[in-house]
Amino acid sequence: MALGRTLRAGALVIAAAICAIAGCGLPDARPVLPPPTDPGSSVTAKQFTFTVPESTAATFRGIELYYRIFPVESVPERDLESREELAAAGFRRIASSTDDDPPSLPLIDGPGIGVVVKLDFSPTDIGADPVATWDGGQRRVFLRRAVRSGIDDYKRFACDEFVPGDVDIATVTEELADPENCEMVQLQLFALSYGDTDRFTVYSEALNLGSIDLTFGRQ
Repeated sequence: MALGRTLRAGALVIAAAICAIAGCGLPDARPVLPPPTDPGSSVTAKQFTFTVPESTAATFRGIELYYRIFPVESVPERDLESREELAAAGFRRIASSTDDDPPSLPLIDGPGIGVVVKLDFSPTDIGADPVATWDGGQRRVFLRRAVRSGIDDYKRFACDEFVPGDVDIATVTEELADPENCEMVQLQLFALSYGDTDRFTVYSEALNLGSIDLTFGRQ
C-alpha cells in the first residue's frame, strides 16, 4: 500500500511538471494586446493617424508612440515589430509636455476603442508643439522629444532646441546644426498599445505609421 501511494504521488508530481511546461489549457500569464490599426501619414498636412484597437482586455490603458529623426534620403524602417526592436533601431519614446520623472505612461491615456487619433506636426513650422488629438479634438496631448530619461531632457520639436549630443538627432546633427535655420529631415513614427497588470507591463506589436519630411522652426 505504501508503495502504491508513493507511485501515485510521484505520478502527480510528474503530471504537474508537464502541465507547468505545456500549459495544460491554462491562460498565458502575460496578456496579449492588439496593436493600433489603420495607420496613415500625410506629407502635405504633416500629420499621422491611427485607430485605437477594438480591445476589451482589462489590461489596456492606452497608446505609446516612438519616433526617429533621420536624413531625408534614408529609407524608413518597415519590419520592426516590438518595443525592443524600435529601441535597438534608434527610436525614442515620445513624451508629453506634462511628463514628470519618471514619465506617466501611457502617453495617450484611456482613448475609447475604435477612436481615431490624429498626430499633427504642422505647428513645428513655427516651433510650436506638435499635438495628438482624439474625441473630436476635445482631448489632446502636446508632444515632446524624450532625449534622455530625466525631467530636464524632455525637449520641444523646435529648431533651437536641437543640441549636438542629443541622442535622438545623432544621424542628422549636420542638418540641425544651425538653430536659426534647420534643414529638412525625415520623421517616422510607430504606435503600440500599452497595458499593465499587478505583475506585468504589456506592449502590443508595433504599428508603423509611416514617415514625413519636416523642416523645424524656432520656438
